[in-house]
Amino acid sequence: MPMLGVHKLINKDKKQFAVSFLNILANYFLPVIRALETEGTTMKNRFLGLIIVVIILSGCASVGPNGSGKPTIMTNPPSYLQSFPLNSITQDQLIQDLGVPDKSIEIGDQLYLSYQLGEGWGEREYIYALEDNLVTDVRYNDQGPYNGSSARQIQNAPPE
Repeated sequence: MPMLGVHKLINKDKKQFAVSFLNILANYFLPVIRALETEGTTMKNRFLGLIIVVIILSGCASVGPNGSGKPTIMTNPPSYLQSFPLNSITQDQLIQDLGVPDKSIEIGDQLYLSYQLGEGWGEREYIYALEDNLVTDVRYNDQGPYNGSSARQIQNAPPE
């Protein structure tokens, strides 16, 4: 019986992902496609438009030189948290890959660096916990089903 609950949660996540994907498609890519389909548009212009869309999509999966990827609005939080290299990225490497954090706070011997994406209802936040100058956890916050997800929990990594 507990499997049924998990199955419903997975289906809910798939439905929410599909709705989010269609929203992004409608808001960002359909206007580009419509602009390319106007009367008098040559095949060359359509091809260039397609190349631009591919470049934009490939930018969604950027990985820094130190192995820590820079999340975007399009980033899938569970996949990002699963693949983040815990206990191997230093503070300097993280800042080199992600840029200067939006916020930072030090509590005890831990430093927390916060990076915010989007605004309003679509706002997402990635919080990187550092201890002894190494990223030991990444937390994801938003208003959706992945709010509060932790890289350490997803990877089943032992606490440092």
